[in-house]
Amino acid sequence: MRMSVSDPKRTFSQSAIQREYHGQFKGDLVQKQEFDETFDEVITDVLVRRGFAQRGKSLFLSEGDRQLAWIRGAGRFAVPGSIAHLVCFRHSFLRDKDELVPKAAPGDAGNYPWVSSAELLPTTSASDWRFNPSRLMGLPYDRYAYSDLSQSVVRSDLSNRRDGFLRYIDWAAGLLHGDAEAQMRPFAGEYWIAGLWLDDYEKAKSTGEILDRHGCFRPKPDDDAPIAERQGDLN
Repeated sequence: MRMSVSDPKRTFSQSAIQREYHGQFKGDLVQKQEFDETFDEVITDVLVRRGFAQRGKSLFLSEGDRQLAWIRGAGRFAVPGSIAHLVCFRHSFLRDKDELVPKAAPGDAGNYPWVSSAELLPTTSASDWRFNPSRLMGLPYDRYAYSDLSQSVVRSDLSNRRDGFLRYIDWAAGLLHGDAEAQMRPFAGEYWIAGLWLDDYEKAKSTGEILDRHGCFRPKPDDDAPIAERQGDLN
């Protein structure tokens, strides 16, 4: 069940919120544990086998010049019986909001040019995943509420989102630097971050080099080299 999370508690009735504060969600701990186990079985285990690393309850991949993440929101996004999550993609040589090149896939979704709702993965495609800087102003952490659903429904829902993310991974693998640059160019004048990233793409194209994590330009890794070797070029 998809919900917006601009106000994480907006989707719950006042009585439900009162029960939460009085500790009356007696089934939440068991249900949350069951959900997390199902999430790990259906999504985490599959992505880890594909090279993702788990940090907390989120998942990150750095492979060649591409970084992807499935991020589960914490803090104000934490509401009993649900999760808030999104997926995102970036090229690893792009600077972050501090104008530094991250050493690993960033944990902050705001440092990824391409961010999308994990809830919409089953029904979206490449045309929906195009660069849209307005999403960085209000990150699309949509909510999945599982507390009233059966285990079989939850498993099916998570499987659909996982399969959508696998398509997202394939799309990210095929996004050329030139296409990424073309998506950002119309927004560079209005959005500072788009201009920053566009500058990184333009420098990479003109010099044949990419920024390493120290902010220095290095030769592009050989696409035919092993992934570990290509990543070593950026250290």
